[in-house]
Amino acid sequence: MDYIQRMRELNISFQRLDEAAASEIMETRFSFFSLLEYGALFDRYRGTDRQGQFVALDFSQLYALAQLDEKLRCIVLTQCLELEHTLKTILVNRVYSTGESCAVLAGFIRADREYLLRVYTPDNSDIIAEKYGVSSIEELSFPQFLDVIHFGTLPHLWSFIGQSYPGLLEGYEGPAFLNHIVSVKRIRNMAAHNIALLSQLPVKCENRTHDVSVFLSRNGIKNKTLHTNMTKAFVNDYCALLHLYHLIQPPEKRLACYHELQSFLSGRCMDAAPLFEDNFLLKSTHAFLCRVIEIYQAASSGSCPSPSAEK
Repeated sequence: MDYIQRMRELNISFQRLDEAAASEIMETRFSFFSLLEYGALFDRYRGTDRQGQFVALDFSQLYALAQLDEKLRCIVLTQCLELEHTLKTILVNRVYSTGESCAVLAGFIRADREYLLRVYTPDNSDIIAEKYGVSSIEELSFPQFLDVIHFGTLPHLWSFIGQSYPGLLEGYEGPAFLNHIVSVKRIRNMAAHNIALLSQLPVKCENRTHDVSVFLSRNGIKNKTLHTNMTKAFVNDYCALLHLYHLIQPPEKRLACYHELQSFLSGRCMDAAPLFEDNFLLKSTHAFLCRVIEIYQAASSGSCPSPSAEK
């Protein structure tokens, strides 16, 4: 298929990168279809004979966004893996402190037995048989079970323990904390499945994360700015991820994370900024996230109040 022609039909120009370079990029780096996902960030003609064509879009802009998104997904996945490790460490320590870890696990499996036994079988999860030599998750210890489960099961387990053992997750419980874990799950799934994160910016969410918005508001971000940005589903979930990261990770790890994000936003993103001078969505999101990182960085270094877990 002639993807260059397809792009020309969509009024995508090749002013900064010629067609030969664009063809090579689509053959070796990013497919036509993955690049076109970023078209969601640009205006199209409506109600004219050019219906569906882009108003002003160059191939170099799509390519730049794909490169930025590739790096962003790596950063996000690392953060998600670090959060998963810490969340599971909290669970192991708290559950083992009761002396009833077997009962906790048995109760959780009993509460959602059909789903868990269908998803976690030796056929679906090699680690069950190969690492632990058992035929069912019911034969696993609690730490082994945590080793086996996907991140998507964590919110269910967290909710079950919080409801069945009140106070056991003190400092890490309540609807707000659980919602942060769910936000991380959504972002982790997108990043792990190579979904273009930046292409999700136009997608709206109905309810912004309350405790995150309150914390950012108390640290100088105006309500109008919060409404504009936290109603973007990806931004809302990513800010929830940062908030959870701040709540459960040690200061040195938090500062390293914020430094990496700051370098990405002020380095690679700013290098690409001239390509997007007229794109309000990208510019406003970039400015907002820069400010958010500054606030969490200040909270980690002690120059502004640190957030606390909302019950």
